[in-house]
Amino acid sequence: PWFVVNLGDKFDLDLQTPRVSRRVNNQMPKHMINLLTDVLSDIDDVTVAVLGYSFKAGTDDTRNTPTKEIVENLSESGANVTITDPFVSSAKIRKEVGIEPLRLPEALHETDAIIIVTGHEQYQSLDADDLISYVGSDEFTVVDGRFTFDPEDFTDTSITYRGVGRGGINE
Repeated sequence: PWFVVNLGDKFDLDLQTPRVSRRVNNQMPKHMINLLTDVLSDIDDVTVAVLGYSFKAGTDDTRNTPTKEIVENLSESGANVTITDPFVSSAKIRKEVGIEPLRLPEALHETDAIIIVTGHEQYQSLDADDLISYVGSDEFTVVDGRFTFDPEDFTDTSITYRGVGRGGINE
């Protein structure tokens, strides 16, 4: 959106739609945390697995990633954060957020909540049974920021699902 705004400014056009889009996008990290705290009112000492650090699926491009802000907000709230991303180097994640990234099975093991930030194919290929197997129970919360799952996938489980722009299931 900023590219379009700057182009509009170059031609003396006040383009509001991209400005509003950018403001909405800037609020998404807080919105995802709010979706989680709506379910788990207190996230102090809760383990949260963050899936994805890169901005774009299938890449290691971390420019403008919302994950950094999400991780910082979770940590400030007292959550124990694990993170995984198959494309971004461990060294980069350690340097930028101070967390040692884990492989997917280890990141999900015994977690209380999962926040999906990047739509990597590895996450898109998961289903509710996979999550239950990795977590080791079916009592956890999923906050889906990338339309990774169909909310109906969780109807016959104890998993609480919240999706950005989708509402929830198992409330």
